[in-house]
Amino acid sequence: MTGISGSWLAAAAMLALAGPAMAEDLRPFCTSRPGLGEPPCIVDRGYVVAELGLGDWTRETEDATRTKTFLSGDGLLRFGVDRVSEVQLGWSAYGRTREIDRAAGSRERTSGVGDVTLGYRRSLMNPSGSKLSIAVQPSVTLPTGGQAIGQGSWSADLAVMGKKSIGGGLSLELMPSISASANESRHGRHLAYGAIAGVGIEARKNLTFTTEISAIRDRDPSGHSTELLLGEAIAWQPGKNWQLDVGGAAGLNHASLDRRIYFGVARRF
Repeated sequence: MTGISGSWLAAAAMLALAGPAMAEDLRPFCTSRPGLGEPPCIVDRGYVVAELGLGDWTRETEDATRTKTFLSGDGLLRFGVDRVSEVQLGWSAYGRTREIDRAAGSRERTSGVGDVTLGYRRSLMNPSGSKLSIAVQPSVTLPTGGQAIGQGSWSADLAVMGKKSIGGGLSLELMPSISASANESRHGRHLAYGAIAGVGIEARKNLTFTTEISAIRDRDPSGHSTELLLGEAIAWQPGKNWQLDVGGAAGLNHASLDRRIYFGVARRF
């Protein structure tokens, strides 16, 4: 027993000494939220980043209807597999929609859970997200959700994330993507593709502002459309492992949503 206790004490002492060194080697805390796009940074090996959308409100107007959607508990878990890759698990815990018939004034409400998304991100250059950084991310969404916010059919996506620091706290971001998106009818898939471009401004070491423009071409069988969005987001990190954020988006054409407002939190473990 004495030998075993001594071994545990020695191991604890080594971990205590190694802890600060390991912490110093950690990359800057980099999250997928907020914003329309995502950065190319990779979670450190053996660490987990939990990201949670506390509230996400969207309004969309079409010729005959107006739909308001509210999400809460829109979560993403990211686990660092090795120095250059991570795996992801996303799920929306709750969503509520209210559809208003603009002519008759009638309203229909639905609520339920969302779909599950599995993803894998691999860095091709600078996994910390600094200087010129590039990563690729394939993902698949499984139809586990209900009628309210579920797609009704599986979908798949391939995105390339790029970020370039240009000095003075400024950075440029670009994320082209191509998807096999679920049809609006909830049966089958169609092609969608586009890109998100943005500018990040690091006002202070722990405060970042981001402005983005998104253009997505959607070829749903019910009708082809191009969604154009302008997004603004603010991220604040009160500690090296915490982040709070708030953001919004506005549609720039008739095929886009009217507006979106959201806020959330992220934590590294």
